[in-house]
Amino acid sequence: GVPTRSAACAGRQCGPSPVFGVDGLAFGVPTRSARAMEVSLIDAGGLPPGCVVSVKAGSVRRQGAADPEKLKLSFPTPAGAQSVQVDVLEQLGGAIVDLARGKELYQVDVGAIRASFRVVEPNAVAAAPLLADKPGGVPLDGPGPDNVRRAGGAELDHKDPDYS
Repeated sequence: GVPTRSAACAGRQCGPSPVFGVDGLAFGVPTRSARAMEVSLIDAGGLPPGCVVSVKAGSVRRQGAADPEKLKLSFPTPAGAQSVQVDVLEQLGGAIVDLARGKELYQVDVGAIRASFRVVEPNAVAAAPLLADKPGGVPLDGPGPDNVRRAGGAELDHKDPDYS
């Protein structure tokens, strides 16, 4: 069973928070807020060097390097929370990807690992429904033809001040 705060402490600040551990991870409810839960790494013994601890409480996921000096993750505590999901992630590789304006698709090769990613800037997300005026449509990466259409079919003139 998971230790919980007593009913007497529900909704208000009470002395020291209960702490319990699972294989080097400590879970506690901080006293500063009855609606927050903190997960801290106490001991990293047995964890692979350079790994990441990922914790999911309700619909919120937080993660950080498995460093006992630094890993403190705060979560809103849903009423009646009974458990959290803890994942230990080991890095298989990594790469720095230089982003180019107007480019969305990137290929990342790390050893035998090959992956493709789409990176969309916030202003590009709003423009993504714009399609070139041709069958099948293609996303616009710059100044488009005189007339373009949204996915719904409405035509816009690219000289319109509302079009950017």
